[in-house]
Amino acid sequence: MEGPPTSCRDVQLTKGILTDGEQTLTVEGKELQVYCHAMTSETPKEYITLKAGPSDNFAEIYPKRLRNTWACPANGSHVDQCDCEDEDYTLSGGSYFSKVRINLSTMKIIAEDKQFAVTRGLNPPPYGTAGDCYSAQGKCPQGRFSINLQDTGIKLTSKVMWGSTGQAYSQIIYRYPEGLKVIGKCGGRCGVCSPESNVGLQIEMVKEDDT
Repeated sequence: MEGPPTSCRDVQLTKGILTDGEQTLTVEGKELQVYCHAMTSETPKEYITLKAGPSDNFAEIYPKRLRNTWACPANGSHVDQCDCEDEDYTLSGGSYFSKVRINLSTMKIIAEDKQFAVTRGLNPPPYGTAGDCYSAQGKCPQGRFSINLQDTGIKLTSKVMWGSTGQAYSQIIYRYPEGLKVIGKCGGRCGVCSPESNVGLQIEMVKEDDT
């Protein structure tokens, strides 16, 4: 008797399913709901449907740049009107995710995959990334990201960390202790934060006692 499927390829081969959709896989000995994509190919891909939706799973590079490099109007809040450059920051953009791709061999979210993301701008960033060129003042980041894995069956491990690159960068990261949610504000002149590449967005299965 064959065991339960552990990948979307297994679902193809053992069940003969060639249509994209939600399937139950066994991952690390537990059942996980996974969306199987590209099921008519020989290399189908695994995605997790984000129950919290794109409004809580997004990455943004903020488009505005202050003319006064060292200013920080409105105590760092988003403001519609500002003394900013006429042209928007060319590397800005946004990505709004309804599903994220996972690699079941490495147990990582593939942040660069935007198959199920609505994007805008010239440079829509990967999942878990944010930045801006708004201000060199250290407490004024305008770039935002949000990760919310609530009710998906997976969570981020405690090893996931964010690093920043650029000039006069700043990052403010708030992690909910159970690993299901992270909110970040990042920026500088110009500054970007993203998951440190040696670990990436490493995931693990949610346990019964996780809250």
